Amino acid sequence: MKWVRRLVVLVLLAGLVFVSRTLPDANSVLVNVDLLFWQAPPVQLWLALGFAFLVGVLCASAGLLYQLAKKSLVARRYRKAVAGLESEIHQLRNLPLAGSEALNGGSAEDSPVPGAP
Repeated sequence: MKWVRRLVVLVLLAGLVFVSRTLPDANSVLVNVDLLFWQAPPVQLWLALGFAFLVGVLCASAGLLYQLAKKSLVARRYRKAVAGLESEIHQLRNLPLAGSEALNGGSAEDSPVPGAP
């Protein structure tokens, strides 16, 4: 199974090298980049495409990190709640039962079961 994973990574890296070699050659036209309040000097199309892709990856990563952090905090809160409940169960298991002293050392008159010694 490891070799399949390595093969997939190798194919992806080869594709990345191929695209990085052919993209500048095929898209060397100069374009104007006009943002809302700023206009950049003319840049090559491949550079503008690469920058736009990078900005998209960064925005998606920021959203992913936000969701992961939120889920991690919720999981931490649940783990703390479970630990508190488990300690409460442990404390309740160690409590003596009510009426156990009557069964152990009490007389027959104190016994809740009729006819018991």
